[in-house]
Amino acid sequence: SVIEAMALEAPIVATGIPAVREVLGDSDAAVLAPPDDATALALAMVRALDDPESQARAARGRSRFLDCFTIDRIADRKIEFYARAIRAGHDGELHDG
Repeated sequence: SVIEAMALEAPIVATGIPAVREVLGDSDAAVLAPPDDATALALAMVRALDDPESQARAARGRSRFLDCFTIDRIADRKIEFYARAIRAGHDGELHDG
């Protein structure tokens, strides 16, 4: 849902679990609350409604989405991965079984 929010340029408030942090990368595209702290998450949501920086964070999220998560970008990364694997195989770095 974080990637979907980024695609829609919607403000993001989430818990700072590893998967969310991985999607966000180094971007400052979300307000993160500590995991297992429902009160902090609720307060972050309320604050985000009035935060003038929310729209700027949402725009940074949209930018990250376009850089990393579009179909074209994911396909490019998959092609790059297989190209590296083929090169490594030719260099004798891949082994059977």
